[in-house]
Amino acid sequence: MSTRIRTTCTVCGSGLEAPAGRVLVDLPAAPDAGLPPQLLLHCPVCDHGSTTAISWAHAAYLLAGGAGCLTSPDVAAVRPVYPELPPSPDRPLTLDDLLELHEELEHGLLTR
Repeated sequence: MSTRIRTTCTVCGSGLEAPAGRVLVDLPAAPDAGLPPQLLLHCPVCDHGSTTAISWAHAAYLLAGGAGCLTSPDVAAVRPVYPELPPSPDRPLTLDDLLELHEELEHGLLTR
């Protein structure tokens, strides 16, 4: 017997039922960040995606039952770094910052 999911659409309120293989579990990048996993599925009634926070135990059960898995990226790892922005004004330049600045000036990496 396959694992089946029963939940309610968060958009239209319709009852949803689907086999575990037709849902996705979105896992946070860092389990200790305090964010719960999310159950993602499509509502055939309103044609929208529905998300529901679930426990880690339920996420493990769904994944064992054949649900697909997404892993949310670590926000710090995907945040773009803009080298043209100055360092934060709330901390002074460190020796490493100063050495990096001189290296970039020496190699012509900084331009006006």
